[in-house]
Amino acid sequence: MIYESRLELARLLFADFEMGVQRIAAQPFLPRSPVDGKERRHIPDYLPMTTAGPVIADVKPRRRLESKTVAFTFEWTRSVLPARVALRGVERAASLPVSAGVVVRSDALGAVRSAVREGITIGETLSAVASYPEPSVRAALFHLLWRQGFRVDLAQRLTAASVLRTAS
Repeated sequence: MIYESRLELARLLFADFEMGVQRIAAQPFLPRSPVDGKERRHIPDYLPMTTAGPVIADVKPRRRLESKTVAFTFEWTRSVLPARVALRGVERAASLPVSAGVVVRSDALGAVRSAVREGITIGETLSAVASYPEPSVRAALFHLLWRQGFRVDLAQRLTAASVLRTAS
């Protein structure tokens, strides 16, 4: 996925973490229309496809949201898009750690799902799924944590002793 700033990367990570987001398109289209005799155009940053429908995500730092140009662009984009597409200006985003580019084996996902029970630690889970290489089990476990299949206390550093909770 492409991004042009750390703020856009953070927005992508938040969208990936949102359970309702099914797909994300970067710079999805270029709407154009005449405004006061000039052609107006703007490429939105992202188009997350959610269970509630598509959402336009224009990523701007909070300090730029007061700009008349930015406000005009948001209003213009809202006016030329179909009513079912919402326009969302992102005020800010925090950085989140993620291991990008890791391939997660679907069979390892199933094995990790079967091994995790309420109160098991990360270390115990890694040991319990001995039929797969440890990096595959770790990638599957962290993928399931990211996709909110399990919970862990994120206020604490993740270690082998971190306790997993079921997501229910």
